[in-house]
Amino acid sequence: MVLSTLQTAGILVGIFYYIMTLRNQQKNREQSEETRKIQLLLRMNENIAERSGSGVDYSEIMAMQWDNYDDFISKYGVENNPDSYRKRMRIWRQMNVNGLLVRDELIDARATVDYIGYGQLFMWRARNSRYEL
Repeated sequence: MVLSTLQTAGILVGIFYYIMTLRNQQKNREQSEETRKIQLLLRMNENIAERSGSGVDYSEIMAMQWDNYDDFISKYGVENNPDSYRKRMRIWRQMNVNGLLVRDELIDARATVDYIGYGQLFMWRARNSRYEL
């Protein structure tokens, strides 16, 4: 009887330990995921800050004016204005990466807005309405 009780207690302790280990692993995974998302957002913010310091300005792109495609190419095309082209490509690539991270749910849209502001998210439009803010 005592041996049976000890065996049952041992099994129960083992089950309890296993459940606690699984819960701790789940919490660690969740914390790692949150840390990874924050690191991504901080890197995105650093990239934006670096570009802003080097003269790449979103307002410059937003202030561009043209009447048609040919007018745009004559003013801002790679052959006529390589500096403008480089700036646009750098910004658009970064916005595309940010948008893809939001779309693929690797980072949260709300957190992205909190860290880097609305500007990039308004310029990058997700195709799925569930990403609207």
